[in-house]
Amino acid sequence: MEFTKEQFDELQKVKALYEKELADKEVAKKDAIEMDRFEKMKADIIAKIAPVQKRLEFVAGEPKERKEGTDYCKSFGEFLHMVKTNDIRLKTAMSTTSGQGGYTIPQEWSKDILNEMNNFATAPQKCTVMNMSAPTLHINSLLTDLTVAWSTEATDKSTTKPTFSQADLTLRYLYAIITMTKELSADSLIDMSAFLKNLVAQNIALELEAQILQANAAPFTGILNAVGVNAVAQVAGNLSYSDITAVVNNTGQLEQYKKNAVWYMTRGALNLVMNLKDLQNRPLFNMNNPVIDGSLPMILNYPVNISDQITDTLSAAGSTSIVFGDLKNVWIGKKAGDPDAIDVLWTNTAIISSSTSVTENLFLANKEALRFELRRGILVAIPAAFVKLTGVK
Repeated sequence: MEFTKEQFDELQKVKALYEKELADKEVAKKDAIEMDRFEKMKADIIAKIAPVQKRLEFVAGEPKERKEGTDYCKSFGEFLHMVKTNDIRLKTAMSTTSGQGGYTIPQEWSKDILNEMNNFATAPQKCTVMNMSAPTLHINSLLTDLTVAWSTEATDKSTTKPTFSQADLTLRYLYAIITMTKELSADSLIDMSAFLKNLVAQNIALELEAQILQANAAPFTGILNAVGVNAVAQVAGNLSYSDITAVVNNTGQLEQYKKNAVWYMTRGALNLVMNLKDLQNRPLFNMNNPVIDGSLPMILNYPVNISDQITDTLSAAGSTSIVFGDLKNVWIGKKAGDPDAIDVLWTNTAIISSSTSVTENLFLANKEALRFELRRGILVAIPAAFVKLTGVK
């Protein structure tokens, strides 16, 4: 079992209380009622301390004489010897991996919060955030509607019923673990820790955008692969004005979903659109249109967003796809109470290991590790709110 510094401090307080009660034992004996209270408190404290007694003796820096059959170390030197000789006690008593042993030594972690992730991608902040009380949220959606009918007097009435489907919004960890030498961190002309934080934030934001727009069950399913998204295929060999209007006027997408819709496309697709003209020979892409929320000018009165997370693997070779719709109909799940930003953990005392062998001992190698993680779920909650144009070239 591993403990944070805060948990360890609490255990030390309990231990101090235990020692104080022992010092007052003689006074408590004078009163039978007080003695009963003392014994009960003593038993409660011992019960709390017992499961972590070995860890307290090692971490506190005051190791006691090791009795026969126990697994903790008498000294830090003995611990280092265990590391060198692959002592079996290191695999068991010092492990956090049940059944496998592992090689994790007691760690002290510090936490930091990073709030820069939305500077690198535009899709995540356009989605609807769902606070979840459990790891999975089950969502029922309408698959087919019911029907209403007219009848004449004294005739049999037909029955009708809607059908439903179920979708699950499940949380997953998105993470990165980076190790570096203390010398690199200390001697670099730039703040290496800050640089890595921003680099990870950028990649996490882009990965979220890729999951929202295109992922195919890895681990989520994005708009371009979601079942139920309205699909329009480019008609001719080259993108035309009629292809764009077919997307905007798609009858499968209800009017309510067109109200706040936006375009998502690659820079290459935008280049094709910029060369289009309407039926009156007017450029479809008007550079004089106002810029909205930092996005590019609009196409047919809908803002354009550029994303390189859309690839050409979904349709004909050498082509790409375009997404049209309101991203509020994509849900991003987060556990209620979890931070909104990336969680950053730092250590220089961990041993990063597999289930069978040591791969890196940060303490002995004079290294440090940063672990970045974000727990999120992604679900295209209403696929019919979107239209995709495929085979764009």
